[in-house]
Amino acid sequence: MELERRDFRAMMFYDFMRKISVEQSHDNLVEAFQDQAPSKCTVERWYLDFRRERTSLQDEARSGLPSTAVTPETIAAAETLVREDSRINYEQFAETLKIGKAAINTILHDYLGVIRLAARWIPHYLFEMQLEARVEWCRFMLKKYKGGESKQV
Repeated sequence: MELERRDFRAMMFYDFMRKISVEQSHDNLVEAFQDQAPSKCTVERWYLDFRRERTSLQDEARSGLPSTAVTPETIAAAETLVREDSRINYEQFAETLKIGKAAINTILHDYLGVIRLAARWIPHYLFEMQLEARVEWCRFMLKKYKGGESKQV
């Protein structure tokens, strides 16, 4: 059974209301849930919030960029930008897509498979047709220069 953070917070709040110590509350959670249990530091932080009379167990709203900027929409938008202008840089990506450079790096390298070479974004992996063309070119050159035995090499 997979528990959510809110479930653990409810258990910590129950322990807090029963005047159980942070250490004992953490030990109880670890005993019952092993690796799923929150860390002792997390239990301490929540006990501190409960002492400050926090009663909501929900996550508080956070400002700033979303926690994950790598979405199918941003991947598609980045792919469009690369196709329209292969010389686009990280700053232009960040300005256009409104995401951080780390997310841009992840999208470009992990999802789109492109690398920056001579100020252009190019595919990192070759397509089958490109690989075959390279093999054919090498065979042609070997035949032309007699396998490297020619004095023209």
